[in-house]
Amino acid sequence: MKKVVVLLSGGIDSGFVAYLLKNKGFHVHGLVLHIYDNVPSEEDLNRLESLKELLGIKIDVLDVREYFKNKIIRYFTETYLGGKTPNPCALCNPKIKFKFGFEFMKKLGYDLLASGHYADKGIYRGYTVLKKAKDRTKSQEYFLSRLPREYLERIIFPLSTYLKDDIKSKAGKIFPFLESPRESQDVCFLRGESHDEFFERRGISVVGKMVYKGRVVRDNVNLLKYTRGQRKGIGFAAGERVYVKAIDAEGKKVLLGKKDELLTHKFYINSALFYVPYPEISTCQVKVRYSKAQAGCRIREVEDQRFLVELQEPLYTVTPGQLAVFYDGDYVLGSGWIELV
Repeated sequence: MKKVVVLLSGGIDSGFVAYLLKNKGFHVHGLVLHIYDNVPSEEDLNRLESLKELLGIKIDVLDVREYFKNKIIRYFTETYLGGKTPNPCALCNPKIKFKFGFEFMKKLGYDLLASGHYADKGIYRGYTVLKKAKDRTKSQEYFLSRLPREYLERIIFPLSTYLKDDIKSKAGKIFPFLESPRESQDVCFLRGESHDEFFERRGISVVGKMVYKGRVVRDNVNLLKYTRGQRKGIGFAAGERVYVKAIDAEGKKVLLGKKDELLTHKFYINSALFYVPYPEISTCQVKVRYSKAQAGCRIREVEDQRFLVELQEPLYTVTPGQLAVFYDGDYVLGSGWIELV
């Protein structure tokens, strides 16, 4: 009998994974990561207690709040303070969820680690890589693309062939006490807050100027309220559509521009992680945001773990601090953090 640790949250997806694996004859042991003061919430823990009784499995709760604060909250804050837009979920998966999941799995001497992510694995040119799940509207391979290569061999994604709507229907009959109040691609610790509300509640702000066509158009603006590409909530009427072109953290400026000024033909990535050796994938596709389509590109190494990405067609949504994920069709080839040229 294979033994598997299942990462549980109190939601439908991970609960359904535990149910599926239990019914397939696996020995299931649940792990809940207490990552933030209200994550998981009391309601989540109560639902997990009911799941534990229904399935007859063990569930452990591991307190990693201090580690999460140092690794994720600090990164989130410092990235915004540096004028970039962070992607905490993409960092949390390798640094928190799967890191502690793997350590727990090895401590127990178990075989596999499972999660409720909508993703799949496949073989690409002889290498194990991530793949898109069947449910393309929910597939989360983008957020998993920073997982170390050695993790992939022992991770399983039981929801890879399921549609979210089917799981909701089936799970509702099996354990109606489970809920899916939020999608896992949301920033869990914000719990409905915007990023600037998060900083405001903590008294964190960076006051500067708003500049359009070289002219200061607003004083005393909080730079943390703005991100590249933003159009709404700028608070300046230019008589034409204007967007946040860049955040100059050093000069304490929000720079505005017309949409065409956001067009990006090429950009850099740093801390590159490839599942397939780079020379084999110099021409591929890239996603620069989770919700955006793949775009054709060519990548070229300029120094260790730093690459230049040249787009076949320019994009508006390339944002420093975000994640660029490289594909060949459904297969994930690698990823890196975006820097503008």
